[in-house]
Amino acid sequence: MIRKSYRGDLPKPDSQGRYRPAVGQLRDGRVRRFQVGNVKDTTQAEAQRRLDYIRDLYDRQCTELGIDYWADWTLPWAIRLAAGPPIKVYPSEDAQTNSGQAAEEVSIVRRLQSWGIPIEICDTDLLSSGNRFIFVTRRSRQT
Repeated sequence: MIRKSYRGDLPKPDSQGRYRPAVGQLRDGRVRRFQVGNVKDTTQAEAQRRLDYIRDLYDRQCTELGIDYWADWTLPWAIRLAAGPPIKVYPSEDAQTNSGQAAEEVSIVRRLQSWGIPIEICDTDLLSSGNRFIFVTRRSRQT
């Protein structure tokens, strides 16, 4: 049975003023906590918005992948959501020189965007290089 994240309110801050809700679990069954803000610099509404995005990501990846824990490739994106959406994506060093790597990075971002995660690709070269590689690869398979 795939577990869903609990859809409650933002928990009260801990003794240091951090909002640290638990969302999902890791592969080994331990609960995963995220720091979605601090009472000193984050409003409750903003912390709740961040938490909702993380819960949405967890629920969607559990449904799409058929698992009930954080997947290794989605957890880093959830951590970035905890810092505040939207997530801004820049190409890795490998993607700047390797169009195959650029295509992989663009594919991951597109998949997360289709799940409703607010991600912006900030480098148009990454987008064009990745899309060009995907298009050429698909076209060569058809011939």
